[in-house]
Amino acid sequence: MNNNDFDFTKKKTDTQNDFFYSDTYEEKNENLEDTYLNPFKSRDYGPVMEVHLPKKPKVSNIIMGVAVVLFFLFLVCVKVFLEDDYNDLAFWGGILGLLMFSIVAIVSPFIDRHFLKKVCTVRTEGILEGYETRIRSSRSGTYNIYAPKYKMFINGHYEIRTLDDFTRNLDFCVKMDLLVNPDGYEIMPADGRISRSGRTNILLIAIFWFVTLSIMMPYFVKRVL
Repeated sequence: MNNNDFDFTKKKTDTQNDFFYSDTYEEKNENLEDTYLNPFKSRDYGPVMEVHLPKKPKVSNIIMGVAVVLFFLFLVCVKVFLEDDYNDLAFWGGILGLLMFSIVAIVSPFIDRHFLKKVCTVRTEGILEGYETRIRSSRSGTYNIYAPKYKMFINGHYEIRTLDDFTRNLDFCVKMDLLVNPDGYEIMPADGRISRSGRTNILLIAIFWFVTLSIMMPYFVKRVL
């Protein structure tokens, strides 16, 4: 029997070296950690695509336009066929027209939400990437309205889409849960709330009718009685 058979010095050293963390092991460990903690980091999803809003009116805008045209046609018919009673009919027709326009303006954001819910079926998270600007004109001049752009992961890649909700306020959510149309351009808030512009219109209409009725109530009473 050889004495070298009982010499474990070299074997012990080799065993210890096997358990030391080498540079190679640390690099592999870091890569594994990145993969598990951030699974999208090591994958290539290609360039980010931007999906632009089409240049077509929303369903609610079409309905409001039709309501306005019908109202003016009503006034024209009253003027042509009932000229003797035109003043009274024009007065009540104007009240009816304002009421009809107000109802359509209040209902329109709910109409838009109904159609969006039918096509937006995929839930994802959107991160604010900027905003889209449009120019509007008024008697006092021109002004800008803005809509937020969100980056989201959909259809196996990243896209930037515009939330079709234009307002004069730039106070947009940095992150938002969204419902997305996988086959189109539409997005909407995942909680199903109506647009900010729609909520603003409803508030303005409520204020308008409150002020109008407060001022004209004595005139209505006198005219009826």
